[in-house]
Amino acid sequence: MLDLAGAYGALANGGELAPPYLIEKITGADGRVVYGHADEPDPKRVISAQSAYLVTDILADNTDPARNSIWGS
Repeated sequence: MLDLAGAYGALANGGELAPPYLIEKITGADGRVVYGHADEPDPKRVISAQSAYLVTDILADNTDPARNSIWGS
């Protein structure tokens, strides 16, 4: 499920994959941050922005008969 969320997130992000995460930060008993998500690498381009736009457009509304005559009532 996490991988699928990352894939759809990359489409919504214009083709740049920012890996999904479950934990924002971990602090120790003394209040010091042991792990912070800000330490993760920057998003990387996995598909072109044009391809992400096309797939997003197709998924947005391709079954509306007013816009797509292939789909009947």
